[in-house]
Amino acid sequence: MLRIDFFASHNCTGDILETQYRNNSSIDLFDSGPESLRDGGEPYSFRMTSILTPATDGNHTFSVSSVGGARLFVGDDLVLDNSDWNGIGETFYSFGSPELLSSMSMSVGRSYKVVLEAWSKTNNAVKTDSKDVEPMHVYGAQPSTRLGFLEEDTSTIAEAITLADNSDVCIVVLGLNDEWESEGYDRPSMGLPGDQDKLVEDILASTRHPERIIIVNQSGSPLEMPWAGRAHTILQAWYGGQEAGNALADVLLGIARPKGRLPMTWPKAYSDLPFATDKESWPGVDDKVVYKEGNKIGYRWHLDAGVAPQWWFGFGLDYTTFDSTVVSVVTEHDRWDICVRILNIGLMIGEDVVQRLIAFERTESIEPRDSITVKLTVQLRDVAEWSEQKWLLQRGSYAIGVGKHAGDSEMATKFIDVQKALSWDP
Repeated sequence: MLRIDFFASHNCTGDILETQYRNNSSIDLFDSGPESLRDGGEPYSFRMTSILTPATDGNHTFSVSSVGGARLFVGDDLVLDNSDWNGIGETFYSFGSPELLSSMSMSVGRSYKVVLEAWSKTNNAVKTDSKDVEPMHVYGAQPSTRLGFLEEDTSTIAEAITLADNSDVCIVVLGLNDEWESEGYDRPSMGLPGDQDKLVEDILASTRHPERIIIVNQSGSPLEMPWAGRAHTILQAWYGGQEAGNALADVLLGIARPKGRLPMTWPKAYSDLPFATDKESWPGVDDKVVYKEGNKIGYRWHLDAGVAPQWWFGFGLDYTTFDSTVVSVVTEHDRWDICVRILNIGLMIGEDVVQRLIAFERTESIEPRDSITVKLTVQLRDVAEWSEQKWLLQRGSYAIGVGKHAGDSEMATKFIDVQKALSWDP
């Protein structure tokens, strides 16, 4: 538990105006600081105090990122001084400082008093009712501060390998959280933070039963998984909210089926992306970013460049397997109606997602060896491309493919001729 005392001064002096108690050391004061102080009119400060008891011996690391100035004390020692920082970090909507880190030797079971003092920068302070200042600038008026702590741990991976070998099934949960990805800032890389890759690599390399290892990743966006080709089971769980644990258990136990499909193309590595080595595309030159892909974005770029991703847009597995056949394509004046027969060729009941990339349809549950026919409707307007201030569907022959994902090499295909060009105003 953290105690936070607030002061109407820039150096934690004077009377305590308000005391708060929190269980999170990321202290965002934009809308949670004392109401009398957070209007940004005058600088203010706070002192956070807590007791830290490490679970292990080691050279443990503290970190501080602050919008204003900050100092961290452990016992009587000044561990971090972020009083006069420069540069731009990505915490607190990019108003925070670059992260400052320091390590110190600590002993298991010993209690350490931790004190963080932070204050707002006077040159950042603005009144929220100012007519000349954008509302977003009030973020810079608060002394918001994030305090981090990471224990040096050399035993976890060895323990995980032992547990994996002594278990019928081993579930390895990886991923990110709002510390690593959220609105307002960019991730520094596509890699998993910390030693997560090493954890998976060592378990897969050392365990006697790799087929028993289930990898569960929780993230809201793609990550590099260099070990993916050696893993028997990978489940992308996204962020499931309060019922994430129950939902995950249902899927792993077969009570529910993993019916989802990827809403994006998942690259193998950041270096495979078109902007990875193009500074004009990212992070930009002279504060200008140039979008060069045209309509070759996502799976279209991978197909055009011949670069295979880790998984294609629309990819997803079930506990059974399906086969698709295009039965008919009917052309109406403003649409194509595509009928597709879906056959469950596996051993389990399941539901398929029939994809045309510009149309999709989820089937009802299909028993093994049973089939069902579904109809996909493609509006001609949805096939058009933007050209000269209007949407244009060129005259020509179009391949209508129905498959499992955007890179499906066995996609069921029919060709349709468009006899004359069509256009739509925006």
